[in-house]
Amino acid sequence: MAEACGSAGMSGVALKSHEGSTVDAAAILSRTHAPLRVAGGVVLNRGVGGLNPAAAETALRLGARVVWLPTIDAEGHAEAYGATGSYPAQAGGSRSGEPVRLLGDGGRPLPALVEIVALCRDHDACLATGHSSAATLPVVQVCARDVGLERLLLQHPLLAVPGLVPAAVAELGSGGGVVELTYLSVSPMWRDTTVAACADVARRLGPERVVLSSDAGQLHNPAPPEALRAFAQSVHEAGVPAADVLRMLRQTAPGLLGW
Repeated sequence: MAEACGSAGMSGVALKSHEGSTVDAAAILSRTHAPLRVAGGVVLNRGVGGLNPAAAETALRLGARVVWLPTIDAEGHAEAYGATGSYPAQAGGSRSGEPVRLLGDGGRPLPALVEIVALCRDHDACLATGHSSAATLPVVQVCARDVGLERLLLQHPLLAVPGLVPAAVAELGSGGGVVELTYLSVSPMWRDTTVAACADVARRLGPERVVLSSDAGQLHNPAPPEALRAFAQSVHEAGVPAADVLRMLRQTAPGLLGW
């Protein structure tokens, strides 16, 4: 993957693994594939103890640029797909009857969530919303705002989880954070949304509030740089000006990582 990204002329890439931390791999690849910059992070699924501030702090102290809230083990994932650990298009992880929750009684953020948000703030890192449900996302936004976190990524809102329509994504984006649009959501094996819907969101929010991501790396999808290239070209052809597409790729995305 790093070889492909470097050969494509990309300046940087962020690595995500549902199974835990990519900090070590990112540190090695940043040296072996310079000048490509490789960002690592940690996904707070069961493999690292779920909503675990200690896992987040360890990754951040080792150089993580992103902390992802639970994905395949999240409560929102179970609501969208019927169980944790897998998708209709691919298997992965292990199913569990008890998904990882972010909110407690009365819909308030759990203390562990508040602590993790504060850790991301203290390390000037990005918090990504993972597979939070549509009802949970505004609570995470408010928590981030209250804590003073500057870097918040609202992950793939047009995917089945959280499953929002463009108008709702635009409303969500107005509450803070940067919205992620992904190749994966429109890819042949997933088809959760359309390029037209992605372009609609990009036009509504503007390039400073949107990033384009491949979200690739699966065997049935193109290599990440090719997936991203095709997606960016398609969004442009659906009506988003080239200058806006370039800003989403070259400025807004690196800004989330502090690059």
